[in-house]
Order: sequence, then C-alpha cells, then structure tokens
Amino acid sequence: MSEYIEIALGAPNNRNMIIAKSEIRSWISKANATNQSLHCSYYSFDSEILEHMKIRKTTRNYPGKYYLNKIIIDIDKGSEDDETTLLRVREMLRKLEDDWKVAREVIVIWFSGTGYHLSIPDIFRFTPSPNLPWEVNATLSHYFPEVDTKPLMNTGLIRVGYTINTKSNLYKIPLTYEEMHTLTPEQIHTLAISCKPRNLPKEEYTEYPDYTNLIIATKINREEDKERIEPTRIVTCGQKIFEEGAKKGFRHDNLIRLVSLWRRRGDTFNSCLVLAKDWNARNNEGITDYELVKQSRYIWDRGYTPGCTDKVLVKYCDTKCIHYQKKNLSISVESAIDMEKSYGIYVKSLPEKALNIGKLLGIKKDLILVPQDYVLFIGGSGLNKTTLAQIISVRLRPKKVLYLNLEFASSLLYRRSLQIATKMTKIELEKYYLENNDGLAKYVDHISVIDISPNLEILKKTISEHSPHIVFVDTLGLLEVDGYGDKTKVIGEALKSIARRTSTIIVGIHHISKEAAFDNKGNPKELTIQSGLGSSYLHNQADWVWGIEGRNEGSIRTFKSLKARDDEHFLDVFQFNKETFHLTSISV
Repeated sequence: MSEYIEIALGAPNNRNMIIAKSEIRSWISKANATNQSLHCSYYSFDSEILEHMKIRKTTRNYPGKYYLNKIIIDIDKGSEDDETTLLRVREMLRKLEDDWKVAREVIVIWFSGTGYHLSIPDIFRFTPSPNLPWEVNATLSHYFPEVDTKPLMNTGLIRVGYTINTKSNLYKIPLTYEEMHTLTPEQIHTLAISCKPRNLPKEEYTEYPDYTNLIIATKINREEDKERIEPTRIVTCGQKIFEEGAKKGFRHDNLIRLVSLWRRRGDTFNSCLVLAKDWNARNNEGITDYELVKQSRYIWDRGYTPGCTDKVLVKYCDTKCIHYQKKNLSISVESAIDMEKSYGIYVKSLPEKALNIGKLLGIKKDLILVPQDYVLFIGGSGLNKTTLAQIISVRLRPKKVLYLNLEFASSLLYRRSLQIATKMTKIELEKYYLENNDGLAKYVDHISVIDISPNLEILKKTISEHSPHIVFVDTLGLLEVDGYGDKTKVIGEALKSIARRTSTIIVGIHHISKEAAFDNKGNPKELTIQSGLGSSYLHNQADWVWGIEGRNEGSIRTFKSLKARDDEHFLDVFQFNKETFHLTSISV
C-alpha cells in the first residue's frame, strides 16, 4: 500500500498538501533551503485521500481510514522553564521503561526546538480505521495525561525532524539516551543550532509489549436527529426535488435537502445512499459516485434540518402537503406591545438566570452576566485564563455548566476542577484515588464536558438539547469551522448568534497576538480590546471583553474588563496558588 501524508510548509495553516511519504526528504531540503518550518500529519493515509482532496481540498472531515506507524509523545514546553521541561521528559522515559516495559533501544528522542518528541512503537497495535484518531486521543490522554494532545486530533500536525522551529530558531534534532540524561538545556540548544544530520546509533529491532487490550474504545460523535417523520407523511417538496434529478448548478443544495428529509424520516445512511444514487442517475447532469457518497456522508454527519421556510424548499412548496397550513413564510415583525410582553418575561426570569460572577470571585463590584451574553476572555499564554474559567465553573454549582475542553486532557481538567472544589493538592488527590474509587465527583457534578471539537452547527444543537446556564469554549481557535475565509470572524458571529438563539451565556477563551504580548524590551504589554488574535469581529460581537494580565513567572494576576456593552467596567487583582489552583482577590 502506498502511504500518503499531509504537509504544511512555512506555518501550520499552510496545509492541505498531500505527498507520498517517501518524498519527505526532498521537502525537508526545500524547507531548510528557504529557512521555513515544516510540519506533517500525525497520521498517514491510503490513496483514497487523493480522491477526497479533489473534492474537499481539505483533510478536515476525511471519512476514510487513518493509519499510525509510531506513537509520538509530544511534551510541550508551554510556560515552563527549560529545566522543568527536561525533567518531565526524563520522567516520561522512566515511565515508558519501568511501567510500560518499552526498551530504550526502540525509543527515539527528539528535541523539537522548544519541547520534546518521544517516538515509540505502536504498543497498542491500533487498527487503521476512520475512527483511529479518536481512539488514539482517548487512549493516550488516559494513560499519559501529561502529554500535549493537540497533535492527536484527526487534523493534528507534528514538526518534521531536522527542520527549524521559527519560535526559537532551533532545529528539531535527535538525541541519544545518554545526552538526554546528562546534557543541560543550554547544551541541547547548542546542538540544535545546526540541521546537519547526526550520526546516531541506528534503532535496533527488539520486541515490544502488546497492550491491545488497553485501548479505550471510542467513536466519533454522530449527533442523531431526535425528530422522526412517519413514512406515510407527504413531504411534496422532497418528492419534487427527487423527481427532478441532479440538475447542474443546484445539485449540492438539493442533495442537502434530500438527505436531511430522508434522515429525519428515519432512513438509515445506506438507504439514503440508494435513494441518492437513484436521484443522481435521473438525468445526465449527475456527479461521480465518489463525490455523491462523500457529500452525502458530510450532510448526514452535520445533521442539517431545513424546514418549510428554507429558501430552497419554498420553491417546491405545494398546497397538497400536510405541513402547508402550519408553515409561516412571513417575517416576524414585533410591535411595541409584543416587545413589552417579552421584556416583562425576561426581567422576571433574571433572578433565576442571571449570574453574579463578581460575587463568585470575591470582587467587590457586581459582575452580572445575563442570558444571551457573549463574553470574549483574552490573555497571554500561561496566565491562568483556563484556571479562572474553571473557578467560575466550579463555584456556579448547582447551575448547569457546559465546558468545551479543547486544549487539555479531560483527566487534567477534572483534577484541577477538584483541586478548586476541595482545595486539595495534586498529590493529595492522587493519594485519595489510590485509596478510593470514587466519592469526589459530587463536587463537580453540575459540569458537563466536551473534549472533541464540534463544528458550530453541532455546538448550537448540543446547547439547545442540554440547556446549560453557561458555556465555556476553551479555546476559540480550536473550534471546527467549515469552509474558507476568516475563521475568527465566523466564530465571533456564530457564538453571538448561538447565545441569542439559545438564550445562553457563552464565554469564549482566546489567545492574544504576538504583537500584543510583549514590548521591544520583553515586558508584558497592557491589554486592549484589539489584543485578541485574529479578526476584530470577535470583540465587536462580544457584549463583554475580559482580560487577564501578569507575568508567567509571577503569581499576581490583574483581571479586568476591556469592554462592557451595558455595564460598568471592573478591575481586580488576584494572587494565584498553583498548588490548589485558587485565585484570591488581594485588591484593597
């Protein structure tokens, strides 16, 4: 079988280029000749990816098989110092040898330019499948919660060996086991100044353990539409579209409506495909079978639910349809009396639905969030944005919280939440669970977690179904966005729309740009409303913009508002306790 990988030259977002795996050496030379970074996909593909790319132009939502040759454990430096990161890697090597019985001869150690990559054989013997990335992510997150899980996603990328890390201007180079345990970070950095190949001992084949039985089985969330339409019901618009066949210029739009109607009627995906192929063959303007299957799967997974007022279905509407009398094709226009009634209901609901975040955090000034508020929360890396969001989440009990945990392992999020709730240290919690199987979940049982990035349509549907009081999205940049264009603009508009339509409070955690982080002397800059990474639509759409400032090496954090649409601004100073993950207000 020919193996293919995705590469990104110059920056991770310059992706969607598929090459044969055997061509990677020539791309390393190109990258180094132009002093550009080079990343490749964590997983490889078979030749089906070539057909997929002809249609989709992106590996996102690829429905074919993923393959894994070796497990790469990514230990990211993050906000740590180099010495601490090095110690973590050494501990991971000990863990692999002593606990997992992986011989050091088959472990390949790489310095990545900032952090480290440990390449080991596939000790779990993962089976190639469309579900593979989710199984790998779930399994490695469970057994190795200290590793960075971002590369494990289905679209995950990893830096290619002997190419430059433009953040540090150092190259990704291999290290011997002895070097890893004897060299200082400075000495390793000196070796990484050059991309000249290092003549290290070749990896020797040796048997390695089989942990197939420890794989944590999981599957991609396929949101099922709860509505089921009786097979005998007449939906005349769908019948007309079907009889018309695949007309050039309208094929994709009409296929969306057909698959949606069949899906809600209760048909299986395979039965939908049979109907779709029949529709596609009714004239000479049909699409290829491959494209038809891929489009149908994409539509099915998205769970589209166009109704009677849909712009396409309206054109095929018929008075014979049983839904005809109930549909409303006019735009809803509210009078002053209508608005007064709605406002009265809204005001009466505030005591139950409004959240006083200021009171939860010990801030002297009230910080009231109300349903439909969209909050943008920005700050530099390592300044406890997630910690503050978790503190709010924990202290909101028993209010329902939905937390999109897209950056950390779920075990890490759970442990930190418990530390906040119980004021126990990490060591105390680990000791507790060594001696007990359960007993502490009750402190965070109001928090539901999603740790696989949904697209915006699925997110809206999930919020509608679960009706949380507040939703945290950590972080915005990891949300799935279909199509091209400015991703942050799409996210800003969508989250505001979702907050309004679901009457939910949404807090989006977001990074700041490099330019907004430090001045030319290396000192942290004061945040402004424009400091967030990406489009201004993010803060333009927000009702609140919160910011957190401080120094990574310090424990003092300033939490303040940068925008307040209808309220007074606030500012408070906290001290961070990394042992219990608590922020204590120290403002006078």
